[in-house]
Amino acid sequence: MKTRRYLSLFVLLTTFAMSMPQAWGVSKEIIQLQTQVQALQDQMTHMQQSFDERMGVMKNLMDQNTDSMNKVTAAITALQTSLEKLQSDNSGKADQLSGQIQALNDSLDELKARIANIGKQLNDVQAAQQNQAAAAAAQQAQQQALAQAPPPDVLYNNALRD
Repeated sequence: MKTRRYLSLFVLLTTFAMSMPQAWGVSKEIIQLQTQVQALQDQMTHMQQSFDERMGVMKNLMDQNTDSMNKVTAAITALQTSLEKLQSDNSGKADQLSGQIQALNDSLDELKARIANIGKQLNDVQAAQQNQAAAAAAQQAQQQALAQAPPPDVLYNNALRD
């Protein structure tokens, strides 16, 4: 912006100086000065064009950079959204898995209690069988003893004789 102002001011002054009627003869120095002023004007014009071109390139690069940043931001947002979704899904699955493990533990505890109860019942049945076997053996021994003993009337007669 400053360059344009200086260029405009310079062009205005040069135009003003050249449009003034010359009261004296054109000298060699004035011609050289005018030539130099014209060369400076051409250089300023060239510099302004170069500056405008470079600013256009810079603007284009800035636009490209902004577009790239917007794309990166969109990609990061999409990744963050998908990561949050995965995290919530995994959290739900972990809770579900924890519940299933707890249910399995409860079932296992119940099975252990049942097995212990069945073991106790089995021991009771074995003890009852052993008691029955012992009682049966005692009864059988008693029957054998009775079977070996003579009948009561024979014992009575034997006792009378004796």
